[in-house]
Formats: sequence, C-alpha cells, structure tokens
Amino acid sequence: MLLTPAAYREQSRLYQQAAKDARSRENKLKLARHALTLAQLAEAIERDTRGEKTKEHERLLAEAVAEVEHPAPLEKKAADDERLRVKRWRMRAEELRTIAAGLSEPMARESLQRAATNYDHLADGAEARLAGRPRGASDKAG
Repeated sequence: MLLTPAAYREQSRLYQQAAKDARSRENKLKLARHALTLAQLAEAIERDTRGEKTKEHERLLAEAVAEVEHPAPLEKKAADDERLRVKRWRMRAEELRTIAAGLSEPMARESLQRAATNYDHLADGAEARLAGRPRGASDKAG
C-alpha cells in the first residue's frame, strides 16, 4: 500500500537529514539517493491523479527500499567502525610507550612518546565525536 505524497516527502526529508549527518561518503550517497527516490515517488503519485500507475509506483518503491538500509543500521556500523579505530589507536599508543620505555636514547624516547600522545588525541577526538560533543582546542593532536 502506498503512502500519501506528503508522507513520502517527510520520509525524504528525514533521509536527507540522515545523509547530512552520516559520517562515511558511502552512507551519505546511499541515503541521499533514497531521499531523492522518495521525493520523486511523491511527485509521481501527485501527477497520477487517476491512480493508473499505482502498481508501477509500488514496484519503484520496493526497488528503492531494497537499495538502502534504514539510516540507523548504517550509522551503527559507522559508529562501530569508529570505536574499532579508537581501540586500535589506544593499543598503538600503549605499544609506542612500551617501546619508548625500553630505549636509552632520550630523543628517540621523546619522539615515540609524542607519537603515542598523538594517537591518544586521535582516539579522544573520535570518542568526543561518538558522544556528540565538540573537541576543545587544547585536546587537538600536536
């Protein structure tokens, strides 16, 4: 059963917003394409005043829905990927600190410690983005 054109326009608006908020380019494109399809479907239904193309509209809608997942699963995957990166950055920072602790050359030790700190700053920034809070100027990697 088809919805009203207004309902499809509202769904299109929601997918447009999800596309703007998406982190990965792939998700942005999928969501934007789906938003466009829904807007076009709303327009096509409005033009079909006699209901002659209802089956065709239902088919187009089914194809459009099959192309894209709901925004929530796409964003969950992006967030999961970001959490995995944070974990890797934290592990790499700890690894660099361990290596630095075993070095006798002060410049090499300091260099590795700075690199470890930068990995921590990357992880801090990613965690801030995941939590939806901005990162302060003093938190930036150096």
